[in-house]
Amino acid sequence: MLKVLRFCQLNTFHHLLHQHYYQNDRTQVGFIGTLLSSTTLAWFTPLLEQQSPLLNHFEAFIGDFGASFSDSNKECTTTSKLRTFHQESHPISMYASKFRQLICDISWDKAVFMSQFSFRLRGDVKDLLLTMLDPTTLNQVIAQGVRFDNRLFECRQDKHWEL
Repeated sequence: MLKVLRFCQLNTFHHLLHQHYYQNDRTQVGFIGTLLSSTTLAWFTPLLEQQSPLLNHFEAFIGDFGASFSDSNKECTTTSKLRTFHQESHPISMYASKFRQLICDISWDKAVFMSQFSFRLRGDVKDLLLTMLDPTTLNQVIAQGVRFDNRLFECRQDKHWEL
């Protein structure tokens, strides 16, 4: 239910940025209602029919919405995703972006994040990282990895054109 969490976060951010567009919380909640479909719309419809007090309180609405659809064991679920997540054939920039999203929900030590990120890199990138001094931050690991991944891509392109 990561999508629901992101939906709540984006709507809260939108609400903060554009409060002047909405006359009141009910208008903002109504706007969110127009974005819902399937299960979330089925949850919202009784609120409308019963004229729930939640419709008049944006923050309470978002809180109840998130509680109804979010993962109650988010850290455990995210940990499982992170342990199986790896670079594959994607650029490190894509891998790093998704990795950063996942670690927001986990309270591990920074050194463990660095280790997990490095452990799941492609072998050719890991081999090149061995030639560098050990990084001290996740940002350094990512920057070094991106540099090597880009260089490996350039080398593969050069070999392709030589054929």
